[in-house]
Amino acid sequence: MKDDEQFRVPLNAGKIGSQQDESIHLEVAAGPTGDYSPALDAIFVNGLPNLIPSMPSYWKPYALKYFTPVDEADASTTEPTSQQPPAPKAARVGGAVKAPKLLHAKEPTFNDFARRLQYSGVVVVNFHLEPDGTVTNMSIVHALGMGLDERALAAVQKYPFSPATQNGIPVLVELNVEINFEIY
Repeated sequence: MKDDEQFRVPLNAGKIGSQQDESIHLEVAAGPTGDYSPALDAIFVNGLPNLIPSMPSYWKPYALKYFTPVDEADASTTEPTSQQPPAPKAARVGGAVKAPKLLHAKEPTFNDFARRLQYSGVVVVNFHLEPDGTVTNMSIVHALGMGLDERALAAVQKYPFSPATQNGIPVLVELNVEINFEIY
């Protein structure tokens, strides 16, 4: 086998449905240049940037930032798309723009898998708050994984707000919210 040739090996560990932790040991040899990328792409995913167009809208900004080389991410964010109209410019809270008020928040729930592993952390969600107090244009800023990002999005989508105002008039604002998943 050549140094740059990839091959697949079936990986079976533990018993399906078992809750016991299993260890997996992978040995990956770097090519002559010391680059592990081809081997890691073969193990995890190959061509991740090609998947970005098929991702849900809330994942695309995160994927562009973290899953593409810098030059590709810059190019894809500056290209105009004829399919989407330009989003209205959202204001930022501060100065004449008064902050909205969260009327009440129901905490998102853990999924069984994350709870069993006692997995915790923070998801940061970016969104627009419309003048009528509804949440739109959500995206993930900081991901946590294990399905908790989607749970955070679902919770934020249901948050009722009084709108942000500028000179007493409701306005569109852009906000970030941190959703803390913690097991006590």
